[in-house]
Amino acid sequence: MANILLIDDDPVLLKLYSTRLTADGHQVETANNGETAIELLSTFSPQLIVADLLMPKLNGFSFLEYLNSQPKYASIIKIVFSSVVNDEQISRLSSLGVSKYLNKTDTTPTQLVEVIKSFLPQAAAPAAAPVEPAQAPAAAAPTQPTAIPTSTPVPTSVPPAAPSATQPATPTTPASPQQTSAPPTQNNNMDQ
Repeated sequence: MANILLIDDDPVLLKLYSTRLTADGHQVETANNGETAIELLSTFSPQLIVADLLMPKLNGFSFLEYLNSQPKYASIIKIVFSSVVNDEQISRLSSLGVSKYLNKTDTTPTQLVEVIKSFLPQAAAPAAAPVEPAQAPAAAAPTQPTAIPTSTPVPTSVPPAAPSATQPATPTTPASPQQTSAPPTQNNNMDQ
């Protein structure tokens, strides 16, 4: 599973999301501001960071600017989860390498977890998720979220059973006109 760093000054949200993501098998570290998060980066290597913007000591924008100034953090997926952002700030977030912005007031805990899962490499996805050959390598950071189905049944193909002595064989494909033994019928109503 993935290493995830959660940064928010709300201890209730940190506990909620940390508990949920840990239950999903992820290694989760938390920080209540950007300064503490930078300290954690010396001992913890996250694949994905979820950060608030409005925090004490070092806010989310300053934290993201720090990450961008350090090439060793370039591959970390960055998601901003905040309640105060305008169009200008969203543009700034994009220039800081943020993959996704989520408004806290419009996003349920389940939605946030699903967005986080959609950004994780296929190897970090739950075992039940189907493997798709077109997925990017685990080291590549996606530029847009890729939905990972969590409960979609995998279609299976069952070969047709061989006819038994008591069952007549039925064709598995529609017969073409050359294959039929019945004479063609005329239907003049079709021409009108």
